Amino acid sequence: MLKGEVTHGAAGDGAQGSASAGSSQKKPVILLADDNADLREYVTGLLDWRFQVVSVEDGARALEEAKRLIPDLVLTDVMMPEMDGFALLNALRNNPATRTVPVLMLSARAGEEARIDGIDAGADDYLTKPFTARELVARVEAQLKMARLRKEAVEQETALHREIDQVKQFAWEALEHIPEIFYTIDGEFRLTYVNAAGKEIGARMGMQLVGQCLWDLLPDLRGTVVESNFRKTMEQRVPVEFEYYFESLESWFQYRVHPQPGEGIVMYARDITEARKTEQALRRSEQLSAAGRLAASISHEINNPLEAVTNLLFLAKMDQKLTGETKGLLDLADKELQRLSHIAARSLKFYRQRTKPTPTSLADLVDSVLFFHETAIGTRGIKVERRYRPAKEVFCHAGEVQQVITNLIGNALDAVSRHGRLIVAVRPARDRASREGVAVTVADNGCGIDPAIFDRLFQPFVTTKDEAGTGLGLWVSKGILEKHQAQIAVRSKAGRGTVFRLFLPLDTEVNGDQPQ
Repeated sequence: MLKGEVTHGAAGDGAQGSASAGSSQKKPVILLADDNADLREYVTGLLDWRFQVVSVEDGARALEEAKRLIPDLVLTDVMMPEMDGFALLNALRNNPATRTVPVLMLSARAGEEARIDGIDAGADDYLTKPFTARELVARVEAQLKMARLRKEAVEQETALHREIDQVKQFAWEALEHIPEIFYTIDGEFRLTYVNAAGKEIGARMGMQLVGQCLWDLLPDLRGTVVESNFRKTMEQRVPVEFEYYFESLESWFQYRVHPQPGEGIVMYARDITEARKTEQALRRSEQLSAAGRLAASISHEINNPLEAVTNLLFLAKMDQKLTGETKGLLDLADKELQRLSHIAARSLKFYRQRTKPTPTSLADLVDSVLFFHETAIGTRGIKVERRYRPAKEVFCHAGEVQQVITNLIGNALDAVSRHGRLIVAVRPARDRASREGVAVTVADNGCGIDPAIFDRLFQPFVTTKDEAGTGLGLWVSKGILEKHQAQIAVRSKAGRGTVFRLFLPLDTEVNGDQPQ
């Protein structure tokens, strides 16, 4: 009965098989295990025109061949000596190399229960004897197709996971190299990831951050805007952005906090200390500029009444009826008015802003700066020594060069102690290119400049005054001098003092303007 069904089925499919027999594609490998030699012969004859069939007589041999070949499908009888079909199936499923190989079981045991037992044991399909050739081929092809689809799905999933892993790796590597601090924080506010910039901050504080609760690491943050904003993002799942001054690091940080999918939050923090200092310096500069304009305006407005009062005093002193004591008081009042007039004129000259370069006496600029430091110089008993030689006027922006001189003299006065010494000199000079010009020297016997910052003296935010300085004065001064094609040099010795020397050429061009 079985022989007739198999033979008839094979003949019926012969034309279809011959078309694929000449195909250059590699045939799928089918491992056939059955102790019935006649059945092995018929099944092999049925399948070998389309598949590469390897047949064995028992389960033990089948397991050996399966490990060696890793076939595309195992076709096994249930009842076999030494190792039956179920034992073979169990061994295949327990071996990682053969775990996914589809298994089609053949059995004379009919009924739904037998089929369920086979499927429950891990078989992919269960075929009851007797079966037709067409049914066997259809079952084999269906299992091979499903295996191929499963393999393609696994490969696609593996490729997708590989791409996801690559994207994750790229993202983590990018996070490791960004200058911003990046933390991931779980629902208990424990730090689960810290990038390189964050680890550097942790090292500065002497802390290991990963795995620690943020509030245990930094209890001073409790009750601050940091805690309130972090909790807002954690509980309400909304992003926040804020700034906070970290006292232990003496730095300002800008925080951006976002909720993570699921739970937890991520935090970006950027050090904005330098930006804050720049903003503060600009604001201070604007305030000084506004104060200067106000002082110049006041000086200008009081000139007329000062002149009127001076004239009235002159007329009053001509009165012959005045006593000596009254005339002395009028002389004293006149002297004070002259002093006030002098201060007003100096203020107006100091703060007058010119939009174009003009011929300027550098000695006058130095004197105008010293004039406004007279009170501090007198109070501290500082000795000022002026060493001026006759020099030509320099074509320059007087206000800008005055700013440079103000920075240098101000720094020198900050560096000297009470009863210190300040030397200012103005004289004709030539530079190494033999350009004719004027040299201005500002020297003090103060504390000198720390050698650690000497090479960075003209960089922004480098200061010797700690919190009292912005670190922008010399940087701005250098920019002004470069604009005037001027030069600046400095010598300093710790504990002995500092000497700054400026050289401004006479024949310079400033922003395209030339002396007439």
